[in-house]
Amino acid sequence: AWLAGLVGGLSAAGVALVASAALGLWGKACGPADAKVLAGSCCTILLYFSAELIAPPERDGRNWMWIFPTLIVCGGVFTYIWRGPLPDSTPTQNSSIEDSGVEHFGVGRAAGAVLVTLVVVIFIASFIMTAALDYDGNEHIFWFSAFWRTGTVIWGGGQVVLPLLENEVVPTGWIERSIFFAGLALAQAMPGPLFNF
Repeated sequence: AWLAGLVGGLSAAGVALVASAALGLWGKACGPADAKVLAGSCCTILLYFSAELIAPPERDGRNWMWIFPTLIVCGGVFTYIWRGPLPDSTPTQNSSIEDSGVEHFGVGRAAGAVLVTLVVVIFIASFIMTAALDYDGNEHIFWFSAFWRTGTVIWGGGQVVLPLLENEVVPTGWIERSIFFAGLALAQAMPGPLFNF
């Protein structure tokens, strides 16, 4: 009984840490006022349409995973319409890049388009494969799909990934909810990043 009380207290601390991380990310990542309005609107829409993600554990909220990439695309379109296209780089910017000593920043446009397309195809295939196959005998595909989907739609730290990760591993029966939060609490107590969890 005392262990359940301790774990319950640690779970509450985990929720407070997630809320603190969300506020910190909102303040740091959303400098301009229009970015803060866009982020707040996306959070409201996400909570409204994805209530299944935070529903009781007997419900499967993975059917609402489409909302994350949809909000990302809509946010990009809104920003492009509101602010316009990015300005072309000026010669002074190019010379500062050359002076930095870094010879290459990322990949070219064609390679970038191929990589983005590959990520989107694998993301869609993860839904199709898990819907078409049985879990028995294909566990590795289900595990890959769960963590690929979670990693693809998340931008932020460990606390940001927790609700999606919980939604992938608890309803499927891979781990019990109490064990998930106990592991989170232990990971928070350890030094190092949350991804030790």
